[in-house]
Formats: sequence, structure tokens, C-alpha cells
Amino acid sequence: MQSREHVFIAQLLLHAWNKGEDLDLAQLIGRIQVPPIRTVGAFDVETFYPEKDRLKLALALNNLLASPSFATWIEGDPLDLSVLTRPDNGKPRNSSSTWPIWKTRSGCSSWRCCYPKC
Repeated sequence: MQSREHVFIAQLLLHAWNKGEDLDLAQLIGRIQVPPIRTVGAFDVETFYPEKDRLKLALALNNLLASPSFATWIEGDPLDLSVLTRPDNGKPRNSSSTWPIWKTRSGCSSWRCCYPKC
């Protein structure tokens, strides 16, 4: 079983993604306070996660967002898998053939090493 916070945030993210919406942390905090969903599983939102508890979660995430040490995580390019895996020249940045061949104590060089059986 997962934590109530995890389930609730996962439901909010799923709802946004199903609608084709992107969420940043500030928008997620807003949706925690005023959820766009009515139920979580079989329970209505208020039963599953009462407003006063949602406010505590929103405040905790807001502290993270407002923290100077978190600022570096907000800056930069958005995470886009297609950009991360294919640079401008069209060649993949990584592939399974670029991984090193791992060696075990016995010297096995199989890419699917049988350690600790080696």
C-alpha cells in the first residue's frame, strides 16, 4: 500500500496528463489545495484527504519550492526524453551498445553476467 500523499498526488498528476496538461510544482500545489478531481478511489476527496491535511501538504511542498537550495532544480531546460536521448545531429546519446562490459571477480565479461555464480 502507498501513502495517502503519494496516491493523492499521483491522482492529480494522472488527471492533468489525461487532459494533456503540463504541471509545474506551483500548479501542483494549487491543485492540492483546490483539487480538480471529486473522488480518489471510492472516497470523495474530502473524506480521503481533508482540506486541513491538504493544506499541510501544500505548505510542505511550498517550503520546498521557496527554498533557495531548491532554486537550481527549477532552472534549466524542461525534461524532454526526446531531447535528452537525441541531440541536434540526430544520433542517440546513449544506446545499450555503449555500456561498458562489466567484469566480475572471476573475469566473466558477459554483458548479462551471472554474478555471484561466476
